[in-house]
Amino acid sequence: MCNTNGNDNMIIQAILILYTFNKDFNSMGIRLKERFGCHFHELVKLVDNGYLYARVIKVIDYKSMLTDNHISTLATLADILGDEDKVKAVVDTAKASMGHDLSPIDIMNIQRFPNLGQTSMSIENNIIIT
Repeated sequence: MCNTNGNDNMIIQAILILYTFNKDFNSMGIRLKERFGCHFHELVKLVDNGYLYARVIKVIDYKSMLTDNHISTLATLADILGDEDKVKAVVDTAKASMGHDLSPIDIMNIQRFPNLGQTSMSIENNIIIT
């Protein structure tokens, strides 16, 4: 005989794992905003979505390097944010920001965070498809 509860149990477990992963991801996102906020605190007001925020700071790295001359960086930000005006606001705000500099270790840790968001979305897509 076929046990239908076994299949349901696997789906329930997958959803619970996704829920736990998203909860942890959101906690880490809050800490990421706190840490990067010391460097560029105005960015939180410009980019409110946690996943987009993580992707934006991965591109920005050091705000002092964000200028109108970095065409590839501006194009990448435009792809992420989907709005040229928002990119201009980010660049203009970065120029006036008074936050402190980050250490290379901070930047390295910040660079890893968006990959977790992609993992979460991949898990969620697999659950929805099946």
